Amino acid sequence: SGDQAVRDGRQMAVKMGYMGGGSLKELSDCTVGLIGFGAIARAVADMLQSFGVTVHYTKRHRLSPEEEARYQVQYLPMDELLKTCDMLSLHVPVTGETAGMCSREFFAKCRKGSYFINTSRGELVDDEALREALENGTIAMAGLDTLDHEPVQKDHPVLSWPEETMAKLLFSPHIGGITGSSFRRGYGMIWDDIEKVAKEKLGLVNKDEILFKADESN
Repeated sequence: SGDQAVRDGRQMAVKMGYMGGGSLKELSDCTVGLIGFGAIARAVADMLQSFGVTVHYTKRHRLSPEEEARYQVQYLPMDELLKTCDMLSLHVPVTGETAGMCSREFFAKCRKGSYFINTSRGELVDDEALREALENGTIAMAGLDTLDHEPVQKDHPVLSWPEETMAKLLFSPHIGGITGSSFRRGYGMIWDDIEKVAKEKLGLVNKDEILFKADESN
């Protein structure tokens, strides 16, 4: 990595290597594919626009033209997205249909040398299929915020992969939802709901069903 190169005193060697090969890309040179397009993927799309990135997405039901224009994204079917995009980012829940979706067949369809990011759930990925994709160069690097069988312990199978394969992985501990601001927003929403229930003197399970009515005598 660049960090390790500096620590080892090899900064100029790395710079000259990139300059000679012309292989160092800017984000604006990349095409990103978002698999799923819920709230998190939409936030990612918004952030990527600031860097001039071409963003594609795939999901079961295509967005309206107005929504695509709002997020500046272009729809592609899954297979087309996999072979087109330099970076792939997962944004789907685990269901009977999506569990293990990132299989050998999935990675075989990816553009060679692409980058794979999973900030959703580890159960979406066949770990051995990912390992093969990293080792044969289909996936250049993977960023994993979550693994199957969490919490991750020292004996997790992925952590015993060969050193050269591990060098192509970047882990994070799945902590995006536990920031101080996240907790403040969460508790704020709870108190807002409590206040609304108190003022309206009723609580709703959904818009069609009343769960209870506040006791008028209280």
